[in-house]
Amino acid sequence: MQSAFSSEERAAADAVINFDAAEITCPACGTSFATGPSECPDCGLFLGN
Repeated sequence: MQSAFSSEERAAADAVINFDAAEITCPACGTSFATGPSECPDCGLFLGN
């Protein structure tokens, strides 16, 4: 059975945000940025930190 999600969507769903890392990648848009902000500086996704 094929998934209804693209490979990019599956990768985003599998992403785990490690707030102890120096850099994180937004699971919604893929933007990488330094850990610290509570939302993605590109798309605005709230990251819950």
